[in-house]
Amino acid sequence: MGAEHQKDSARNYFQKAVEINPEFAIAYNNWGYALYDRKRYDDAITKYQKAVEIAKENGHPNLGLFTENMEKVQSQIRAKGTGKI
Repeated sequence: MGAEHQKDSARNYFQKAVEINPEFAIAYNNWGYALYDRKRYDDAITKYQKAVEIAKENGHPNLGLFTENMEKVQSQIRAKGTGKI
């Protein structure tokens, strides 16, 4: 199994995980990373935002990490507008 196939499988598992448990913040965060890895920055931000939203509502201990991940991608998108990505 190639690396690209494994990445696609991972995204599918994260999607299935949040279908089963829509409050699974870690799955949203990891799905965001999988999208980020594929340079799908806007989609990644959407997943990171969902992870942050859920984490805030539930007092999740990884709220800081999820927020950091989201802000990193947002910063890269801003940089992309200036040709820095």
